[in-house]
Amino acid sequence: MGAILESLDARFVQIYEAARVERVGHEQRKGLIVVRDDVMLLFRGDEPVRQFTGLEPPLYNKMKTLGHIPLAIFCLLHAVNDGPLSRSLRGRLVSYRALLDSAGRELDISEEIEAGILPRPIAIHAMAKAFLGSVLEAGTTSRHALHGFTRGVCDDVDLVLAVAAKAQLAACDRTVKEIRALLSPEEWADLRVLVLGP
Repeated sequence: MGAILESLDARFVQIYEAARVERVGHEQRKGLIVVRDDVMLLFRGDEPVRQFTGLEPPLYNKMKTLGHIPLAIFCLLHAVNDGPLSRSLRGRLVSYRALLDSAGRELDISEEIEAGILPRPIAIHAMAKAFLGSVLEAGTTSRHALHGFTRGVCDDVDLVLAVAAKAQLAACDRTVKEIRALLSPEEWADLRVLVLGP
């Protein structure tokens, strides 16, 4: 029975992909924006595809990276029972801590605070290094300590991810305004948007 279900599902994927290709081809002829990561592509009839980059400005990447640090630590340690670190886990923690150490200058937020982009200092990077340092020094971990760390950085994570979202939305808005200036009102009314990604 499993093989039949797999075959049926595989056939669905083929049917769906064919329908998607046909629909996208139709929309490309009328006018289509495809958003994929840092790129916006504009398809207009027979004209060459126009490519617009910059949807992930440096501020977005910096804030997103800061926001991901606690998540990385949580993912490394969430399934570990209280007790000594395995050799494999210790190696992964040492490696991640080294990355944190080497990224210090790139993750410095003093300019963003001075410019008013961040309303206050945040401590994600420092807290992450301190937490990993204590785990590595003790050679053990506990779920209680992990939850304490994650609770301690929650407000800072919310703040940096909001700044990241604002930076990306501003970049997207600038690009869409640039694209809209290229189109007639009729073309704009018929335009469709396809966002690809997770």
